[in-house]
Amino acid sequence: MIERDICVSAALMALLRREETVRGIAARFGVTEAQVLEWQDVFIAAGVLAVTNYRNGRRFGASSSASAEELGESLAGASFFEPFLTTTPITPTTPMPH
Repeated sequence: MIERDICVSAALMALLRREETVRGIAARFGVTEAQVLEWQDVFIAAGVLAVTNYRNGRRFGASSSASAEELGESLAGASFFEPFLTTTPITPTTPMPH
């Protein structure tokens, strides 16, 4: 994982906590709002997949990672994941309390 990946992950966590807006993240990384929403979808889907695998006894070490293709194949046809894979903008109206 490179430094930019960590920054994007931190930005997505802030988005999910409603501390950041899609527009703000897009501006920071020089991408479109649609790209940020796609990152968010993949981030959530990968997290759900990781938790599911963990609960089913499949542990991943630091050296193991799923490629985008593997993630897509794992999620294909899984109706449970469909709500996580749709693009729905999340823009906060008021900051969340800490």
